[in-house]
Amino acid sequence: MSCSPPRKRTKLDHIAASAVSRVSEHIDKQTRTRCTQILLGLPTEICLMIFEELLPEDLLHLTRTCKSFRTMLLSRSLEDMWKAAMERVPNMPSKPSFISIPAFVHVLYTANCHVCGSPNAGNFEWCMRPTCQDCLPTIMVPYERAAERVRLVNTKLSSKLFKRRLLVWYFEVMNHAPRSKDVKKNLIPQPAVERIIEQYKSLCGTTASDGALDLLVDKFTSERLECLTSSALIQDWHKERKQNLVQQRLASIVARLNEQGWKDIIEALDDKAQKAMTELSTVCRPAKMG
Repeated sequence: MSCSPPRKRTKLDHIAASAVSRVSEHIDKQTRTRCTQILLGLPTEICLMIFEELLPEDLLHLTRTCKSFRTMLLSRSLEDMWKAAMERVPNMPSKPSFISIPAFVHVLYTANCHVCGSPNAGNFEWCMRPTCQDCLPTIMVPYERAAERVRLVNTKLSSKLFKRRLLVWYFEVMNHAPRSKDVKKNLIPQPAVERIIEQYKSLCGTTASDGALDLLVDKFTSERLECLTSSALIQDWHKERKQNLVQQRLASIVARLNEQGWKDIIEALDDKAQKAMTELSTVCRPAKMG
């Protein structure tokens, strides 16, 4: 008995949701666990041969499956494998010099908070590490406290970096107000301050000449500019990737609806209705159809 389309048009979101729920393939947790166990049972050489054919997003997902894969894939000896995986992705932004390849892939494919891991952390970003609203108070410190922290290490370095009007040259500043002394203004990420201190100690030791400090400050400025440039390119890449995923999901949904007898109704939709389909939550999910 064939299933014919209803005479009355059903709402587009109900059509899409019905199609996805009926024809999408779902892999349950037990199946994923079995697949992971099978991979873990393979020789390391075979696993590496498989991993060499994967895309960066796939490698990132594997690092989250178990401790063994995480340790293996985050090893520096496999950096070339990550590079090769990135080269297989069209128009992927170039990696900044101050971040590792796995960390960069994490930035590209996830929007989770760098501190707690919660999704959609778009409130604030430092060194391309998104942070959610709940975690901001745990990492942000007032400008004066950050300056004092660096001053304990090197007074000249602190005086070079911590000038209110120039803060944005070196840091991602929250509530930047060059003339304000309000403790709620000019907030700086504490991890960024600690990173500066760490770099100073590794490059200059306990003391440094004025020339060495100038080179270090120039390095911070260069990294800041690189971060801003990379962030803009990543935003454009995210936008293009989302548009491509929406088109892929929409084409897949339409094809499956056509298979189930909805072809005439789909073809009869006007431009407004077709545009509405691209805005459905089912279509806008940032993942390919199963």
